Amino acid sequence: MEIAKRIINEALERRASDILMDPRSGEVYKVRFRIDGILHEVASFPAGQGMAIVNCLKVASRLDISEKRRPQDGAFIAKLLDREIKFRSATAGTLYGEKIAVRVFDVQAGLKDLDNLGLNQAEADAITRVVRRSDGMLLIAGPTGSGKTTTIYAALGLLAGQGRNIVTIEDPIEYPLENASQTEVNPRAGITFANGLRSILRQDPDVITVGEIRDAETAEIALQASQTGHLVVSTVHSNDGPTAMARLVDFGIEPFLITTGLTAVLSQRLVRVLCKECRRSAKISAELRREAARRQIALGRVGVAVGCDYCEGTGYVGRTGIFEILPLSQRMGQLLTEKASLATIQAQARKEKVVTMRQRGMEKVLQGITTVDEVLRVTT
Repeated sequence: MEIAKRIINEALERRASDILMDPRSGEVYKVRFRIDGILHEVASFPAGQGMAIVNCLKVASRLDISEKRRPQDGAFIAKLLDREIKFRSATAGTLYGEKIAVRVFDVQAGLKDLDNLGLNQAEADAITRVVRRSDGMLLIAGPTGSGKTTTIYAALGLLAGQGRNIVTIEDPIEYPLENASQTEVNPRAGITFANGLRSILRQDPDVITVGEIRDAETAEIALQASQTGHLVVSTVHSNDGPTAMARLVDFGIEPFLITTGLTAVLSQRLVRVLCKECRRSAKISAELRREAARRQIALGRVGVAVGCDYCEGTGYVGRTGIFEILPLSQRMGQLLTEKASLATIQAQARKEKVVTMRQRGMEKVLQGITTVDEVLRVTT
């Protein structure tokens, strides 16, 4: 148990978002931390000791330690001097034994204001206008680990004290919100996104948050709610705005329901921020100079990642968001009604001069916040 505690404490000290323990070759367990989105191997243990650590984490998570093949999910809370931190555990059987993944939910690190996400002023103003509407849907798109839930919570924070009934259905509830009534998905109890959303609609909500749209039923109910005096905020796994819209069509949702319910799609990624202790100025390429001139961005101190003790040799500390906002224009709505191809929708987004995530990322490169390599790593 002491080793398990040390692993958790080290993960917190190093700002890890996930702890992964995996058996390798039947003889050793590897421990890895996900820090700023990148996995780092931090320790290894003999198989017997590794299994004992996994069992300690399972006991803390109230899981069945005798079951080693069937996947299990659990949770536990660590109490520190100044706060409580929630952990969610997931186990699975592998060729060489049982693995466990532990997600860290640190309220102090996770909850942010809209101003602290990495949005520029124009983007923040656009999102604020959407969130303060009385109806419509804001759909946040991106892969797992791109900060979608953090953005939702930041957006809901704008509505605190406005006398609006905010109700959420989440999987899982990552952080408690003082100004919202939160419900967690629980398939064993029959609580899914779809039927949980139906229940929410009977609770006189003004604002509805759906943690993720995964199927046609949930999408249809959410879009209908957005047309009947409710503001709906939700997420979807997709690369960008056009693919998010195309995915709704692929679900089989009637295009007119999308065009009348969806207000905007906010797509996002997270890029690592250059370490302030060791960052070094880089030569500004001709391409970056042209980009700066085209977008009228003042050239800052373009940097390169070096690596030092403070950043553990990575050259980066922390992450910030890069975003793309795609409003549902009248022409875009017509294309959806016509069931246009994804390529046609993307071409229309370019005609409407939508600034892509990669372009926003390059703005942060020019401002000396991140590097070209980071932007290229997370965007397509």
